[in-house]
Amino acid sequence: RVVYALRERLALNPKNAQTHYQLAECLLQLGKELEAEESARLAVELDPQLEAAWVTLAIAQAGLGMQGTPLRSIVRAVRLNPSSIPHKCLMGSILIDQGLHSQAEKLFSMVRKLEPENEEGVAGLAMALERQGRLDEALALVAPVIAVGGQHVRMVAVYATLCRRLKRPGEAVGVLEEVLSTDLMEGSRVLLLGELGQLYDVLGLADKSFEAFAERNDLVQGSFSPEAHVKRIDAVISTFDVSAMKHRPVAERVQGPTPVLIVGMPRSGTSLVEQILASHSEVFGAGELDDLREISWRLEKRTGMPFPEGVSKVESSVLSELGAWYLDRREAQAPLASRVTDKRPQNFELLGVASLVLPQCHIIHCVRDEMDTALSCYFQSFKSHLSWTNRLDWLATYSQQYQRLMAHWDEVL
Repeated sequence: RVVYALRERLALNPKNAQTHYQLAECLLQLGKELEAEESARLAVELDPQLEAAWVTLAIAQAGLGMQGTPLRSIVRAVRLNPSSIPHKCLMGSILIDQGLHSQAEKLFSMVRKLEPENEEGVAGLAMALERQGRLDEALALVAPVIAVGGQHVRMVAVYATLCRRLKRPGEAVGVLEEVLSTDLMEGSRVLLLGELGQLYDVLGLADKSFEAFAERNDLVQGSFSPEAHVKRIDAVISTFDVSAMKHRPVAERVQGPTPVLIVGMPRSGTSLVEQILASHSEVFGAGELDDLREISWRLEKRTGMPFPEGVSKVESSVLSELGAWYLDRREAQAPLASRVTDKRPQNFELLGVASLVLPQCHIIHCVRDEMDTALSCYFQSFKSHLSWTNRLDWLATYSQQYQRLMAHWDEVL
């Protein structure tokens, strides 16, 4: 009802930044992060001084698994309110989420100097240390708080992770079970159920582990339409069929590092492959990039048609422009590299357009046992854009369509 009322208000006054922000907040609480991101972005475009909207935008972008943009958004909020400890803690969490662990450590250390008893600061610092492999240091921070009955959710979650990694899982099970028996908000329950599932797993309690993950996934089920997904894959296959690929214009080759796209199902080993490649002096590992997805959005704007159907209307000059944009960004990241990896697994859906805008790109397809991959996806705590991992029937549909599309690319590329 509130969302409907806010949209009615915006229909009368579409330039009201505060209303766009309020709508973004409501959408975020409903788990509609893509719509929340759009509304929050409109709010800050209309009023760049709207601090709360920058925070909401950062949370929505992080929830969607975006790279770079969540950090830029929370930085804007921090600049508007430099003394805000919650802003700094959110920024630290985003730094961890983006893999910038040493920077997160510095930020959370600053929070602890300002407020030594701030539990979010302690938990954040412990998590930053844990991500850097400094497990004993991290445990020394949180264990004393847990020992006196501390039940701060993020601190309990970090404690569970540390006990599991230090091969002391039994020490954390009772703590988690006790906290989960209390009245928790849904997000907190989701976090702790995931940690408990992992602890049960390493203890060999397979049934209890699966029950914990199933309960967590039921809470965060999200939205995924198997029927709509099949139609989308149908459209990709139809647009990039054998005949079309023979006659489709492609971008001109331009100077720049050779892109290497690492694709596959999530949890299939793409991160490991990138780490191996990036150990070579001429290879730069750029991580999971949104750039190919951005190119698909730009094509929609250029053609006025949904992707991928609009690709049939694109001229080679536009493809060349988009390819140059992608390569310029890679060269700016790694001016001395001859190869730059882009390891967003779901780029397997975009290999058709990648072959048009980046005809010189290389593709590495990571394959793992289907059952292992599916179970790993089901156990993993993913962002909302991977909500298909939260139900076994959705997982099956997505996996089947992935195999179907990869077989198609093997044929046409």
